[in-house]
Amino acid sequence: MECKNCGEALQGAYCSACGQKLINERITIRHIFSELFNIITNVDRGFLHTIKMLLLTPGDMIRNYLNGQTRNYYHPLRFLILTIAISVAINLSLGVFDRQQSEIQSLVQTPQNEEVAAMQQRINQEVKKYLNLIPMLMIPVLALFSYLFFRKKKYNYAENLVLHSFAQGEMAVIGTPMIIISGFLPALNTSLILVGVIIISLFYGTYVFRQFYQVGTLQAFVKYFFTYFFSYIILMLTLSIVMIVYLIASEKIQ
Repeated sequence: MECKNCGEALQGAYCSACGQKLINERITIRHIFSELFNIITNVDRGFLHTIKMLLLTPGDMIRNYLNGQTRNYYHPLRFLILTIAISVAINLSLGVFDRQQSEIQSLVQTPQNEEVAAMQQRINQEVKKYLNLIPMLMIPVLALFSYLFFRKKKYNYAENLVLHSFAQGEMAVIGTPMIIISGFLPALNTSLILVGVIIISLFYGTYVFRQFYQVGTLQAFVKYFFTYFFSYIILMLTLSIVMIVYLIASEKIQ
């Protein structure tokens, strides 16, 4: 039997020349859903398996991935993109982001004229369009600071990118149930939910740093706190400047 992709003689279930899988049956709806289920749950490259290991032993799992044991885990960038996409989709569909912004403005209680209020509303609407990109943009900055804080550990910048891609993706998974609870309980203050997510993320980040870099809890906590704090400040300042310039350039504000 010949490979349908390159014409090479087949010796097993996969072509030795191009890697094409042997497929004899026609594609059906059942086949499509079966493949989708396998992509998500397959232990070899399983999404759920990656979530489980990042929750139980994140440091060991990420080190194993960096050491070449990649087959058992989801690709870090795909994992990050997928988990954030799911989290943001749930957030926006349940209206949590809009409620959160309204509550923050009410809490601050700063007097605003109509023009300032309108500008803030436009900025919020623009931010919603790119809400899934914001956590991804933070990854390079997080990686830079953890690389500097732990440079004696000899992990390069790219390896720190992998670390934070996995960690931030897992944080999106951990925070999603809280978003769902907030969405179905309108009386619940979303600002408190946000604070809860931040606290959980801080503890999880400490947990990851302690295991991955193999340092004490206090050192892991302090370095993760400042890694996240500096990264967040830099990202928010940059995004604010970019957003204002964009709105002015697009004539959405004068």
